[in-house]
Amino acid sequence: MIAGSHKAHCIIVAANLAATMSIAQQPFDLDPDFATSIERHYVNSLCPLTDGKLYISGDIRFTGELSSRYFLRLNNDGSIDDGFPDVFAGGGKITPWSNGYYCGTGQQVSRLHLDASMDNSFDMNSAWQLVSVFQGGDYHVFPDGRILFTGGCPMNDPDHGFVGEYNLVWFTNTGYLDTTRIHRKGNGNMFEFEALHPASPQGQAGQFVCSIQGTEYEGSPVAPVFRINADGSLDPSFNAPLQPWGESRVFLPLENGQVLAGGNRQIIGQPDTICVIRFLEDGSLDPTFHLALFKDTLGYPSPWVSDIETLPDGRLMVVGNFDEVDGLPRRGIVMLHSDGTVDESVFNDAGCDPYNYTVGTSQYQSRVIGGITPAPDGSYYIYGSYNGYDDGTTSYPTQRFVSRLYGLNVGVQEHKMELLRVAPNPTYGPLAVTLPQNGKALRAEVLDAHGRLVRSDRISSSTQQLSMNLSELSEGAYVLRLHMQDGAARHARFVIVR
Repeated sequence: MIAGSHKAHCIIVAANLAATMSIAQQPFDLDPDFATSIERHYVNSLCPLTDGKLYISGDIRFTGELSSRYFLRLNNDGSIDDGFPDVFAGGGKITPWSNGYYCGTGQQVSRLHLDASMDNSFDMNSAWQLVSVFQGGDYHVFPDGRILFTGGCPMNDPDHGFVGEYNLVWFTNTGYLDTTRIHRKGNGNMFEFEALHPASPQGQAGQFVCSIQGTEYEGSPVAPVFRINADGSLDPSFNAPLQPWGESRVFLPLENGQVLAGGNRQIIGQPDTICVIRFLEDGSLDPTFHLALFKDTLGYPSPWVSDIETLPDGRLMVVGNFDEVDGLPRRGIVMLHSDGTVDESVFNDAGCDPYNYTVGTSQYQSRVIGGITPAPDGSYYIYGSYNGYDDGTTSYPTQRFVSRLYGLNVGVQEHKMELLRVAPNPTYGPLAVTLPQNGKALRAEVLDAHGRLVRSDRISSSTQQLSMNLSELSEGAYVLRLHMQDGAARHARFVIVR
């Protein structure tokens, strides 16, 4: 199954960006207006839509159903959208693309139109004579629709010199094997990988950070986490001091070239299992980042972190399978400061409860928050395999598999929630943004009509008015989202015309 990822993270464009909330609500408390009736087994990926509905992907059944659904749509209150047709794809990571979505399906990847109907012009089985997928791992979508795929792929392409099992394989934007590129192999399957931050030197060079269940890549020794160049060749300048044990489940590349990694790993010379690590640009450990100790008491061999979301103030929302972090009770969700220490003001004794299920005659429990997806109003969706959620204040036993948490702007006074002023609107490209007087703006983001992030600019502390040239964007409606230092957000709608 194609694994879920932080990365894909899709974003909702809220219909009412300035909606007010009760002062009694607190950031990261559960929003009881959203609840699902999913009965089993897990939600692997989630993508909010412009109308407030959600696409979800996983192995999903509702009460009374005998077979699973793998891709479906929920209403904005969490109920099933009965008008959504059956989709014969899904189960894995959803990745938005300019003309639709890619989604992990079984061991491969499918492409869907914007309405989630199947795009049959993309077919990874079209090159079955040359390549098959034995074990799917992760995938990256390029702007032109090509994909880079990890896992285990037996190949029989002697005309181009590729025979045997390969672990990093290129496919064209029709799903056919890309015979113009060099496919790569290791001595173990590759799974999670992520493009480096586009503002970093490594990201501008097209590099990726990768994980492998092995010790070699292209005949050279590598650590379980390593870096490759844009063509897939090894970058030997990145050396992570990790033992060949454990699993990487999420990479969060940073603008300065560093990388946050989540999963469960062991550092050379240390016996403890480490679930969140920050690597410097050369792969060494950041000595200023605290290595928190995660524990699991449910019975899994080891705790793990499955997703990391960074907040505007630098804090890290971390989710996964764990019960304690540095001795503090945290059931699947924890907030870390930017230095890796636990923020004790959030998620105190909060988290999810186990989901019990049967396979054959055996009883099992799952209590995992597998991912977290932000909304532009500051709220968050969490999802995974759990039954019941306690936000530290109130227990909600009927919450299951997908939940919505309030954001940082809950309880903010009305004068802090004013919309931004932008001009001209409509515009053919130039856009002047008057920055709020109340608070410091850190970053400006532009989202298209489907909620996709298409532009991200840092804001200088001395800037009073931000000038943006958006002439590279196509005609249509957009949302400007401004991240403030206090964690709140400001928004403005604008239109580009030609």
